[in-house]
Amino acid sequence: MAKQTLSRRSFIQASVAAGGGLMLGFHMPQSLAATISPRTQSTTTAVGTEINAWVVINKDGIVTLRIPHTEMGQGGLTSVTMLIAEELNVDWSKIKTEWADANRHLRNNKEYKVMSTHGSQLVRFQHPHLMGAGASARERLKQAAAEAWGVDRSEVEAKLGVLTSGNRTGTYGEFAEAAAKVKLDKEPEIKKDPSQWWLLGKPRQRLDIPNKVNGSAQYAIDTRLPGMVYAAVKASPVPWGRLKSYNFDAIKDRPGVIATVQFKAVPGKRDQPDLQDAVAVVADSYYRTKTALEQLPVEWDFDESANDSSTRYYAEGHRLMDQKGLLSGKEYAVAAEKTLLVH
Repeated sequence: MAKQTLSRRSFIQASVAAGGGLMLGFHMPQSLAATISPRTQSTTTAVGTEINAWVVINKDGIVTLRIPHTEMGQGGLTSVTMLIAEELNVDWSKIKTEWADANRHLRNNKEYKVMSTHGSQLVRFQHPHLMGAGASARERLKQAAAEAWGVDRSEVEAKLGVLTSGNRTGTYGEFAEAAAKVKLDKEPEIKKDPSQWWLLGKPRQRLDIPNKVNGSAQYAIDTRLPGMVYAAVKASPVPWGRLKSYNFDAIKDRPGVIATVQFKAVPGKRDQPDLQDAVAVVADSYYRTKTALEQLPVEWDFDESANDSSTRYYAEGHRLMDQKGLLSGKEYAVAAEKTLLVH
């Protein structure tokens, strides 16, 4: 009998496809529904009319929101969707999501403003332009309806995907094509008072959970490309240790090994996010890469870091506590946001 390898994800996918026959007595209707839910994220290009880089609306009123930030378990997918939808004012059940195109971001002079996800900064620092994207699309839809109905934009209300003015009514889907051609004289302000929010702050099921449960979520480790190779990295075992040497000849004849790549810290740059010295082995499979890296002779120069100890860290911590620093709060957040925009 041939040996079969069954991953957890393969087991879940096969179980769901079989109608739950292998679910060991558990009934999971939400997981099954998630495979066809309009809110399920995808990696395909949305079908419909693009109002701006974040918002695509089709004629049936389904709104696809493009998410520029990575979902790493912190809820970024759901929070970004809610931020845009809050100002767009669209029925939550009509929303789909897809990941924004990083190539487009770079080609169009950072069209999505920021695509990084780190340091608990996503909602705090990116919410103005994310909510602004929803507000801008909403006002373009209102303007398109106003022009069609011969009224001022201020007389048009946009709520839950429906535009109304007096006894006239129309859906976002009906006016999407016209809205895409609208040029606003001024971008609208966003709602800053939480008491005005209809969606933010309200409990919502996280959009990433069903896909993780039913096995359809795609992770970086799932990526497979023709001719794909793998890399495993070994960094200095102490902060800011220097890579003195490594002997590629010792592993170059191992099966699948292709090359080594050296990483060097930039002189003088020793902050937390800066690159440190490291060496990587590249091979045709992860196992071969990892095994070769373990056999690679590497010599490090730890310099002053060789004397690091818990006692030294405690002493440095107490020294820093005696220094005056920035206070966490509104002033610090404003200063940090200005720094982010500058850079």
